[in-house]
Amino acid sequence: MKKIPWIITILLLAGTAIIIPYLPDQIATHFDLSGTVDDRGSKYILFLFPAIQLLMTIIMTVFIIYLEKKRTEGVDDKKAANAHANAKVMEILTIVMSLLFVTIEAIVIGISFKGEKVENMGMAATRLSMLSMGLILIVVGNLMPKTRKNWIVGIRLPWSIYNDTTWSKTHRFGGAALMVGGAITILGAAILPNEALILTTMFVALMLSVIVTMVYSYKVYKEEKNKAVSE
Repeated sequence: MKKIPWIITILLLAGTAIIIPYLPDQIATHFDLSGTVDDRGSKYILFLFPAIQLLMTIIMTVFIIYLEKKRTEGVDDKKAANAHANAKVMEILTIVMSLLFVTIEAIVIGISFKGEKVENMGMAATRLSMLSMGLILIVVGNLMPKTRKNWIVGIRLPWSIYNDTTWSKTHRFGGAALMVGGAITILGAAILPNEALILTTMFVALMLSVIVTMVYSYKVYKEEKNKAVSE
């Protein structure tokens, strides 16, 4: 599974390099909230996403190797199992993020082929991007409860890392909150009439997911701390 992000990265770089010669020299690089092009730039800016994808894959691979090494360096069974579980989560997350970059690159390239006839494509690009983002939030939310207490991946709040119970409850709740936020983002992208409303809905859904998770995590922490004092 660790090879999949690298395969995606190589294909993304190669695909972009193959397509670049067939695109106009200047492409739309930004749309305003009404969907009108308000900035253009060199087509070679399309290499930005593959470059970010490559950097992300390198960083995530280093973390995965670290976790796998920790699993085999003689730690107790619980720590080894936790490291293995977190490595698997990181592998899946890396693949999901790689596919997101591919999706965004495909959308941008598709728009770029329109050349000067791109004025009405801003809204379509926003809808597709936010639909993809909503799906990512749902996948990440589903992965959250599978993480174990660690210093790399997950919701690392002072109270979420207090003990295994605060970690587990925080990530179950936070995962559900992210999945709801993802569903709201997808719904907004599908039905809302303009770009500003779609982006605002995504931002508000994400912020509310984060805030309610922080509040819930603190509540669980206080309960666990009071329980420890009473014992």
